[in-house]
Amino acid sequence: MNGAMQEHPTTSSSVSDGGPVSETEALFSPIAGSNDAVFEHGLLGFPQSRRFSLASWGTDDSPFSLMKSLDDSAEFLVADPEAFFPEYEPEIDLEAAEWLGITEPEEAIVLVIISVPDQTEQATANLLGPLVINRSTRRSMQMVLNDPWTTRHHIFRGSASATTP
Repeated sequence: MNGAMQEHPTTSSSVSDGGPVSETEALFSPIAGSNDAVFEHGLLGFPQSRRFSLASWGTDDSPFSLMKSLDDSAEFLVADPEAFFPEYEPEIDLEAAEWLGITEPEEAIVLVIISVPDQTEQATANLLGPLVINRSTRRSMQMVLNDPWTTRHHIFRGSASATTP
C-alpha cells in the first residue's frame, strides 16, 4: 500500500457453486463469520450506535442490506455502491487501513447509507461517508471523503446526478 488502497475494495473474488459471489452474499457467507459490524466510534450523528447486525434486504440479487443497531433503535438501509456507481472507488488512507487491520483491498467491504424519501425513485446514497468493514474481524468505521462526492447521489439516476446537501 502506498498511503492509500486504490483498488476497488468491493469486488469479491469468492466463488460458490461454480459462479462468482456478490458482495452481499460474500458478506453473509458462513465463511465470512459473523454478520455483525463494530463501529468503535459510532456513526456520524449516532455516536452511541456501535454494534450492528447486517441482514440481506430484498431479493437474492439485491445490493441492499439492513443494518440494525444492537445498542439502540437505529436502523440504516445500506448498499454495495458498485451496484449504482461502478466508478466509485473510495480511497482508504493508510491510517484508516491500519486501524481497521486491512492490508489488501479484498479484506474491505464498502457500503453506503441509502436515504429513501416518500418517493422511492428519489432515493439517494451517501458517497461522502462510506462505511468500511474489515471482512474477517468486523472492525468498522465510517470514513469522510472529499469532493466530488456528496451525501445525496441519486441511485436511480446514476452518478452524474447529485443534489447538494
